[in-house]
Amino acid sequence: MVCNRSILLLICCACAAVCRADSVRTLDGKVVDGVVKIDPRGGVTIAPRNGGTPVKVDFSQLLRARFDGSDNAADQGSGDLWQGTDIGKVGMAGSHKFAKGQVTIEAAGLDIKGAADSFRMVSQTMSGNGEVCARLTSAGQPRPRMLAGVMIRENADASCPFAAVLMERNGSVSFVIRTNPGADARVVASAAKERTPIWLRLVRKGDNFSAWRSTDSRMWSYLAEANFNPGVELLAGLAVTSREPAGMCAAVFEKPRVSPDEPPGANITALRSIKSDSAKLRKPPGPDRTVALNTVMVDGQVLQRGLIEKASCEIRYTISSKFDTLLGDVYLPDRGGRRGSVAFQIFADNDKLFDSGKVMGNDPPIPLNLNITGRKELRLVVINSSDHNGGFSSAEFRQIKLLTLSAARKVVKAQAAAISTVDGSVYGGVDVREVNKDKVTFFRGERRDLSVDASLVARIYLPGLTQEAIAKLPGNSTGVLMSSGDFYEGDIDRFADGKVMVSSVIFGPREFKISQEVSAILLRPFATDAKPADYIVQATDGSVFMADSLAGEAGKLALNDRHVGKLLIEPRSLREIRYGGDRLQWLADLRPRRVDASGARPAATGFLIDSTIFGPSLQLTGVTCDRGISLSAGSSVTYDLDGQYKSLLCLAGVPSNALPYAAAIFVVEADGKELFRSSPRTSLADPLPITIDTQRLKNITFRVEPEKGSEVPIVGLWGDPLLVKAVP
Repeated sequence: MVCNRSILLLICCACAAVCRADSVRTLDGKVVDGVVKIDPRGGVTIAPRNGGTPVKVDFSQLLRARFDGSDNAADQGSGDLWQGTDIGKVGMAGSHKFAKGQVTIEAAGLDIKGAADSFRMVSQTMSGNGEVCARLTSAGQPRPRMLAGVMIRENADASCPFAAVLMERNGSVSFVIRTNPGADARVVASAAKERTPIWLRLVRKGDNFSAWRSTDSRMWSYLAEANFNPGVELLAGLAVTSREPAGMCAAVFEKPRVSPDEPPGANITALRSIKSDSAKLRKPPGPDRTVALNTVMVDGQVLQRGLIEKASCEIRYTISSKFDTLLGDVYLPDRGGRRGSVAFQIFADNDKLFDSGKVMGNDPPIPLNLNITGRKELRLVVINSSDHNGGFSSAEFRQIKLLTLSAARKVVKAQAAAISTVDGSVYGGVDVREVNKDKVTFFRGERRDLSVDASLVARIYLPGLTQEAIAKLPGNSTGVLMSSGDFYEGDIDRFADGKVMVSSVIFGPREFKISQEVSAILLRPFATDAKPADYIVQATDGSVFMADSLAGEAGKLALNDRHVGKLLIEPRSLREIRYGGDRLQWLADLRPRRVDASGARPAATGFLIDSTIFGPSLQLTGVTCDRGISLSAGSSVTYDLDGQYKSLLCLAGVPSNALPYAAAIFVVEADGKELFRSSPRTSLADPLPITIDTQRLKNITFRVEPEKGSEVPIVGLWGDPLLVKAVP
């Protein structure tokens, strides 16, 4: 855990520009979303999003508080930067109003389609690359056919080129474009079964426009992309239409934002650019057995356009854990009326990710959207399932693309140095002034008097170091990471006057010039038995402060850092306050007394820690969990408590990346009695906060049951399961 906190430095820097949502969780299990502020009398105050009474939570009762961080950018919620206009023939004039970070847009209009549009737009001017992003809520005055979303268009003319991400009342989210003046607008792609509130995002990079959606503004799901050139000076903002000749609707957006310059987004790589291993090509022999896949050379053949032709076969690609998502579709055309059939399969590291079943000629294309995070190899397979000699003319893996959804994290470089201590403190955004045998002295912001005992410093990261480089550093070694990327292992003998001396057992002593040759200095290993702090505070510059106490002072957070003493942190610089100390115990770190996965299909996936069958991302609707226990329906896990704990806190829900076709029931039992049973819940339901008094309990059992009569496999996630110890 200590090592991971140091890696958090550049992770935080990479994510600092992403809009996030405020939320607070308390030690008694409550979850409150809203605008979080530091209370001058101590603790935090949350103004709920629904306009209810503000909630005060003392620091001593705070489990975790996450901050929006929107003060880091220009305030776009005041309305001063936005202009509203009715575009096209709308029938009735629209209006818009900003209040408390929200904008309510009233609009008429016929539609956003065809050769001319009819709607209301609230926008800013955007030059060059950039993005528009907003959270669409369910509030307002709905109409059955209304559309609302984000848009970038050439100008206010009804027939000009544009790109938009729009949501209908039925939950369908579509990416719509018009590439030329007066041309018909077309739907590039759609995703159904979404629900509000939902974040919508449209990104421009040169001639490329990409559409995104998210439940929490942290994890973004790719929808589609298109290329066209609408010019340089554009209108970017919010679009609403009632799609009725004489009817008004109203839509409410939260935190609308137009960001200039090139924002972090996704890197998209066509599969043809990934090196295939021709030695692993598998196909039956025969003169007419040909394989064609994405214009690469295999066995002396030029392979074309994503086709696998005339035979059961497979081809393998090495992707080296570089990608997060595979997109495209599979299709079996019936050229020549052969009436054949096939089965498409996709494997990643020998795990089957996709199986189409039997596909007949000219069946509709089957879309692909597969999580391949951390995977090293892909196999695309076609199996001839025809039961007659007609076979099939071709089977197509079409427009296969690999996405890196968080590409920015691999290229973001720290603009300042950082110091990491043996117990996990990280001081980011610093200017290291002096290192000697007694202390490390540094500047941070306006503070010019900060220092840490040299014996407590584990690592010093220098400006320009990337997160990828930090992740590759050896965990317990000492030495220097050179600018070339090589690691010179040895004891640090001297670090002064712009130079560092390293004594290697193999190569002997060597002196390095810090400014020219060194990216990081590893002075000593991290401690494995460090005493936990009472509070852990994360800042937007990547700093991680171990605080013994917290207080409010003139609207700022006053913390007593265990190494540098009192610090005042501006609210806009806060990312998270987390309760620390030794009162909390992750349930996922305890050894189960018993696991019953007999009802799971397959049993090996019935019980997983910090992962689900969908991968390591622990996503519930609107919430990203740090830890979790996953149980397939029919599985249970039991833990011994022996009265050591005061209470249990957790969230229960079906992972948001599961299809909402089946429901799960969450059950908690203790000492042979049922303490809790939920109603059936799908992946569209909000996470269910659970708090259980465990003071006199000897053991506790968690079980997930399928909804009565359901035959569809379902997975339940117990998110962030924490035990609060009975004795501080």
